[in-house]
Amino acid sequence: MPGLTRWRPLPVNDHSMKPCLSLLTVCLLLSACHAPAQRIESGIQPPASWAFAERAAAQRSDARWWQQFGSPELNRLIAQASRDSHEVTAATARVRQAQATAIIGGAPLLPELAFNLRGERNKFVRNSDRKANPSDDNNTNNFTSNLTASYEVDFWGGIAAGRDSAIQGLRASEFDQATVELTLLGNVADR
Repeated sequence: MPGLTRWRPLPVNDHSMKPCLSLLTVCLLLSACHAPAQRIESGIQPPASWAFAERAAAQRSDARWWQQFGSPELNRLIAQASRDSHEVTAATARVRQAQATAIIGGAPLLPELAFNLRGERNKFVRNSDRKANPSDDNNTNNFTSNLTASYEVDFWGGIAAGRDSAIQGLRASEFDQATVELTLLGNVADR
């Protein structure tokens, strides 16, 4: 087509790109080297004691609140609902899963040891496989072992943050389980 020119990239000097790439690399490396966010003190002091702390603790510790009604039928219904509820079973399984995740999340903070032991016995069928020696029984035994130890230094705190995240996930699962149980028991007691 007349009047249209083909686009061509400008020639790039390799020497002018090296400082730019070096600066970009340094900026990327330095952006990964940041400390965790510091807590900002607000200056507000919490009260020395809470007005309803004792009552709240007493309510929280009364896990079998429905027994205060003194109804054997209610006790039986709640026991049956707790035993047969799929939601409670699923919530309990999620708590176990979160416990395992928390254990696994903390494992990289510990040193790792590995020990390998290997034994091998070979029997040669033909004498041509080995040098003929009248005292040789055509068997060979080979035993090897090794011990390795390794440890990853948590230089930037990423491993500890992963462990802390898994622990908070466990706490959330425990609260979810308590909510499911309380909702179920409240519904049974309400009917």
